[in-house]
Amino acid sequence: MKKEAEEKKAKEEKAFKKQQEKMMEQQRKEYNRSTFQKQQRLVYWCDPNGPGNWKSIHSEEFENKYGAKKKKYYW
Repeated sequence: MKKEAEEKKAKEEKAFKKQQEKMMEQQRKEYNRSTFQKQQRLVYWCDPNGPGNWKSIHSEEFENKYGAKKKKYYW
């Protein structure tokens, strides 16, 4: 009777460890998936030859938009 109880307990512990390992693996995969999604938003392919989001600092549009202050000279 005592031996059967020990065997049963060992079997339950083994099943519990296996379940814990499976749960840890699922958590790891979920963490990796969420991390990948966060990084995917930040890193993406772009066209290096396209105009992009930059404007020449010598353009009138840049001066109007970013408020390049016009100097007033008092002579």
